[in-house]
Amino acid sequence: MTDITVTTPLADELDVAFRLVFANVPEPEKSLAIESVLRQVSALKISCHGLFIAKLLAKQEAQPIGAFFAQKRLDGTVLSSPPVMLPPFSPDILFEALNQFCRENQATAAFMQIPQGEKFQKTALRKHGFDEQPDLLALAAQPHFVQQNVETRNAGCQLISAEEIDPFFDRFTLVAEKTFRKTQDYPDLLARMSVSGFLHELEHLEHHQRKNWFLLQKNGKDVGVLILTEVPEKVLELNYMGLIPETRGQGLGKELVVLALKVAAERKKHFVVTSVNEQNTPAVNCYMRAGFQIVNRSRVFIKLFEKR
Repeated sequence: MTDITVTTPLADELDVAFRLVFANVPEPEKSLAIESVLRQVSALKISCHGLFIAKLLAKQEAQPIGAFFAQKRLDGTVLSSPPVMLPPFSPDILFEALNQFCRENQATAAFMQIPQGEKFQKTALRKHGFDEQPDLLALAAQPHFVQQNVETRNAGCQLISAEEIDPFFDRFTLVAEKTFRKTQDYPDLLARMSVSGFLHELEHLEHHQRKNWFLLQKNGKDVGVLILTEVPEKVLELNYMGLIPETRGQGLGKELVVLALKVAAERKKHFVVTSVNEQNTPAVNCYMRAGFQIVNRSRVFIKLFEKR
């Protein structure tokens, strides 16, 4: 009988563990990803708490044969890489370890984003309770090119920076909770998320700045939120935008997209990037009309757990 164990890798096993995690990623993305994550680990910017490695035990030696990385998020969910096992071994033992990690962390859901071109075992994902969702589209726009051609015509609208709001977080959370209702962006997943945890997760991003959080008001009422992050290489990321249900379909989403483009232009950013569920037609159309283009897509798989 084959003896396989799954453990947290030792310090000198990190390189091989991450090489296994990214084994199915095509080059040059694979080398860049490994280099980036090892650099972050060495700088103590990320935790390896959720890194697991499978070892084949034979003749007093332990041969690494598989790995995955799982991150417990503040919103109650777990983000995981697909468990990778070298052939001819089955990834079942890694999925069992992933399920155990989710149970120990009382996760409400687990999800995976698998970039286009990366190999993965769909049969194994389904076997272990992961359901395939619509693709996640990665979008990008050049603000200097499109911003001048995008206009808005919503009277009574005002955008307020979080720096102007005191107290800030409770008010922002209240509006964000309403934007989660009847969403078309992975509704099953968002229904399992803690909204305050989701916002705290964004606050912990390395380049987070509160000046990049905005409330949208119409006729004095809070109706939407916009969260941006300035990242290296002259890029502005649109992390989240949402409107309360009763104001959707009025062109207000365009107000938020235009703001992101204007902020990017003022700060001399080369690109604005975001992502959206391909079946969220209103949001996709809003971005495309504002000059965004699809630059990549990822497969998405979600597993839901019983709420506790």
